[in-house]
Amino acid sequence: ARDQEDHFDVRVDHALGAASTLTLRYSFSDRRLYEPFSGSGFAAVPGYGVDVPRRGQNLLATWSQIWSPRFINEVRVAWSRVSAGVFQENLGTSLNEQVGLPELAADPRQYGLSLITVGGYSPLGDEYNNPQHSTTNMVQVVDTATWSRGRHLVRFGADVRAIRQDAYRDVQSRGFIAFADQGYTGNGLADLLLGLPVVTGRADLDNPQRLRTESLNLFVHDSLRIAPTVTLSAGLRYELNSPPVDAEDRAYLYDPDTQALVQVGTGGVPR
Repeated sequence: ARDQEDHFDVRVDHALGAASTLTLRYSFSDRRLYEPFSGSGFAAVPGYGVDVPRRGQNLLATWSQIWSPRFINEVRVAWSRVSAGVFQENLGTSLNEQVGLPELAADPRQYGLSLITVGGYSPLGDEYNNPQHSTTNMVQVVDTATWSRGRHLVRFGADVRAIRQDAYRDVQSRGFIAFADQGYTGNGLADLLLGLPVVTGRADLDNPQRLRTESLNLFVHDSLRIAPTVTLSAGLRYELNSPPVDAEDRAYLYDPDTQALVQVGTGGVPR
């Protein structure tokens, strides 16, 4: 196994005046992991591992302003991105062609070896859940005000987020071939030599995801000092989180009445 990680942070604090400060921070992390064995149920011999890259970035700007001895406001604007994937070791190399199997994949990113299982032996081939990759971006704006008067310390504000995910998951793009001892000859290896699988399968995929969602949060919180050793806290928060929708309405639902697939956003089906 190989695992390499890099991290760094950069931060700048700037005083805009006696009552105002600005903070900028950028954080970066990068990981490149290679796992020689992709998991239970897949190949237990070398040559069919997975590469698992992951990169995270975060940019934050914070502006704090003291408007009066009793009133302070802080605004935060943040952007974050997480990009991660899982790729078969033989990405871009058609092992199927090399061993005489038909190449099922149309895209070189799906190349590799179909998963071949034989009863009593280790499977051979690349894990069928890959390749897959996703990138999630989030923009967040938070405004928090703090007001004090007498025994009260009140905080209130808003938190708004917009989230966007672009992804693909090419499941079963190389297909699978299974030979079992309960097959034709009673021996899975003999069935393989005779070319008699009990089942084969594949998926022909066109499934890019472009999901979008938003979140609105409003809050107020009051801390009341009843006595020098007793403080009562109470708050109220309202959250509105929209369900994720595809930017191009590419999702489909099964309608049992018509026994057909209906595209979201059409035929009375919400996005």
